[in-house]
Amino acid sequence: MKVLLFSLLITSIFLACAPAVVEKPVIPPTNTEAIIKAIEKIEIPWTLIRAGERIALINIETEKSRDYPINYLIEDRLIKKISEKGAIPVERNTKLLPGLLLESGSSIPGTNLATASKIVTYRVLDCGIEFVPSAGGALIRRASAILHIRLEDAKKGNILWLGRVEGKYEDQIPPSMIGKLEPLPLIFYDNAMPNVK
Repeated sequence: MKVLLFSLLITSIFLACAPAVVEKPVIPPTNTEAIIKAIEKIEIPWTLIRAGERIALINIETEKSRDYPINYLIEDRLIKKISEKGAIPVERNTKLLPGLLLESGSSIPGTNLATASKIVTYRVLDCGIEFVPSAGGALIRRASAILHIRLEDAKKGNILWLGRVEGKYEDQIPPSMIGKLEPLPLIFYDNAMPNVK
């Protein structure tokens, strides 16, 4: 009997000293991170871009429809993909070029900025978040980014590829997290896609 009591006492001491297993709450990505995950799923025919080529990325939206925070997210992800393919992204942002010219010691007529071999132009057709009620009080969050992209030969002006591309990301927001995510409205742009024959 003493052995049994001693064993129970020792076991309870060890159990009391054992670290408690605490489950960490699952925190879903922010709305911005969900948009980034959707943008990362956008695919264009990367086989048309070769390692070592200089690629300029240009937004062809009007000032009226341009959403700079979303555009910067899109550009950052596309530049990352261009770099991962071994190509070299070159700057063509009209707001940044004057700074580059000043830093390079050049003036506008005698610039020494590298020329691009190909140009990727894009227009945002749709980008945003949609919440759909789900069972148990949770929400299904659907992030999407839809772009119109053209890949052009910068030297000859030939359009090598064009198309509508889409990236989607979906997850579930638990009831405890609803209302804690930052707002990011669904935005519809007013530009129409060009006719392709």
